[in-house]
Amino acid sequence: MSSHPSAADVFDRILPQVRSQMRQQLPQEGPPAEKDFEAMDSLFASTYETEPQLALLLAMGALERLDDVSDDVEWKLRMRAWFLTDLGLASSALGEPRRAIEYYEQSLAL
Repeated sequence: MSSHPSAADVFDRILPQVRSQMRQQLPQEGPPAEKDFEAMDSLFASTYETEPQLALLLAMGALERLDDVSDDVEWKLRMRAWFLTDLGLASSALGEPRRAIEYYEQSLAL
């Protein structure tokens, strides 16, 4: 294992900061909800070209946190598609496009 923080840890550290900056639009407590994931996707879009490593961890962390969301939540698949696309963008920005595919294949094996 690497000494880097896990992707879910990065997501969990950033979410309260995003919630604090968007107090009127986002819930301030509880597990991540649809609007939280939308806000995190916007953050991804603003960082993936300048901070691709952070963006990669953010996308991976969002995908991990989406695994915790009930399968019957109607927005889960849409968010999963968004963050899989984000994962590909960040991997390409890092010059490692295979990384996204390998991560996705590993997540399916779990």
